[in-house]
Amino acid sequence: MKKSAYILSGAFDCGKTTTLQYLKDNYNYTFHHEAHNSVLKELGSCTFGHNPAKPFQVINKKNHLCPMCQPFDFFYLAIRKQWNIEKKLNDLDFIDRSQIDIMEYFERSTGINSDYKLKSLVVYKKVFIFEVMPELQQPKWGRTKFERVAQAKEINKSLIKMYQKYDIPHILVKAGSIKERAEIVKRNL
Repeated sequence: MKKSAYILSGAFDCGKTTTLQYLKDNYNYTFHHEAHNSVLKELGSCTFGHNPAKPFQVINKKNHLCPMCQPFDFFYLAIRKQWNIEKKLNDLDFIDRSQIDIMEYFERSTGINSDYKLKSLVVYKKVFIFEVMPELQQPKWGRTKFERVAQAKEINKSLIKMYQKYDIPHILVKAGSIKERAEIVKRNL
């Protein structure tokens, strides 16, 4: 029988990772870091060259591999990393994002339906979608704070649709302090 896992998800800079760390530090929950960020760290300098203070520009260099410039290659690496994360899970661990988040990012950034068949090694028991907190958003990639907030809200809508497509129940984690958000997660396990 497959193990079960809880997923924390949401757009960029919504406080989910901070909340996961709080749950670990204060309640001894186990969580696994996001596959996307792990791949970025492993690739190191191969992802460098973008200036987040300016609008995004594609880099066409042989050794450059980032999710925005090489979406197909990066998608494959992120999915493989996610499988490795899921292999190591204990029952009812937390995961910072899932395969569904990786699919949503790919589809959003390319406009192409991934046609990826979910091959999760665990049962995604429930996903906690973190509401956008405007105070956490900062200008980036040539977008104002206001534009980033609007984009983050659209990402959350897209994530909810993707999780619903796979019949994975979701809980919206309202804006609040780290402790308040952690309590929402704990109450809904």
